[in-house]
Amino acid sequence: MLYKAITIQMSTYSKVYNQYQKWLTENTVFAVHTTEAYLRIIKNFILYLEGSNLMRLNDVDKDIVVRFSHFNSSKKRYAPASINLRLAALNCFFSWTYEKEYSRENPLINYKRSKIVPKPLSTTEKGKNNSTSVILLPFEQEQLIKHGIDDSFVAVRNKCIVLTILASALFIEEVIDLTPEFLDLKRGYIDIAGEDKRERRISIDLAICQEACQAWLAIRKKALADIKLPYLFFTEQLQPLTRRRLYKIVSDYVLEAGIQSKRSGPEVLRLTAICNMLEKYSIQDVQLYSGLKTLNQLGKYQQLITLIV
Repeated sequence: MLYKAITIQMSTYSKVYNQYQKWLTENTVFAVHTTEAYLRIIKNFILYLEGSNLMRLNDVDKDIVVRFSHFNSSKKRYAPASINLRLAALNCFFSWTYEKEYSRENPLINYKRSKIVPKPLSTTEKGKNNSTSVILLPFEQEQLIKHGIDDSFVAVRNKCIVLTILASALFIEEVIDLTPEFLDLKRGYIDIAGEDKRERRISIDLAICQEACQAWLAIRKKALADIKLPYLFFTEQLQPLTRRRLYKIVSDYVLEAGIQSKRSGPEVLRLTAICNMLEKYSIQDVQLYSGLKTLNQLGKYQQLITLIV
């Protein structure tokens, strides 16, 4: 197969960028801030290529992309969240150029992003059993995803609840009130009315929750039969979940997955989801998805904020 990238010179980078910009703004599910951030990064990347005398996209390999995404012009390393945002933008761009046959491959295939980890707890924090002072580490998140006892109503529902929070950063009340029609597993988002009654669209991580949600939707359909119940999640008696019941469901599931008790509450899943979002999206979009009025709104979010400065 002949690839268009073979004949793409520096003078045509602008044409490729314009086509990509049109595609991204018309077809993406990203919010405005993330789209703008992605385009800004690609513009700077093109300038970087031109400054490095790279005449073709096929001259770009993983090492070149990593140097651009990890270090600034003074060779100072970016913060992990900044690196991951740049990698996400470049991965999106090269996936598109490969699909359009402008490049032979995506150099970021199978490249692992930097992990954002919480700061060590202070002596004061260690003395408190405060679930908001810690987040789940990557291997613990993997434990939640892989954990599953059986395919019963309760087991499948509980797993779906836990992974939905982990993928979306929903508030407890939002999980309780969530209805199936506002969950879009094809395009990867949840439409929701926030606590301040402002509607928002949350981009969710389908890699975390898609399989669990599909399994639960199938069981939910059988359980309801001809009964009309608006809620996505409910009890075996077909009653809405209470806040206390939801907290216990999450806590029990996390403990059964082998994670220490002080990290078992729904708020820990929410904070972890926000931290995951900071690896992919702009700060403004994370604020929108998480339902916060400002990123420094509450003291318990200060730890997350310090991870991205």
